Amino acid sequence: MDSETLDSAVHSIAISGMVEEPNDILQQLQKKQLSFRDLFPEEFIRSHTSRKDLADFLTGSGFVLRTQEDLTRISTEDWDKYIRTVSSYESFEAFKKAAVEYYIERMAR
Repeated sequence: MDSETLDSAVHSIAISGMVEEPNDILQQLQKKQLSFRDLFPEEFIRSHTSRKDLADFLTGSGFVLRTQEDLTRISTEDWDKYIRTVSSYESFEAFKKAAVEYYIERMAR
């Protein structure tokens, strides 16, 4: 999956309710959706999974991800199973939470 396909394929992911401690950055984030590329940057993917970047992570999933609707059609169980095979996280929700925390840390710098 090349970066143009990636940018146009999976647009965004909701993050509301992902982090328990409210702060200005989180409050701003909860009002919008982040792109997959923003939430899962290359350095996060490399350090938290066995994949080298977001394209490799998504392609390796075997999921068809061309539109936002494709993303919502994937069951939680399927996401969780994939996350367990490429990371130490037990669920996609835990993986997303770690990514949000990582994003907040980067924004606070």
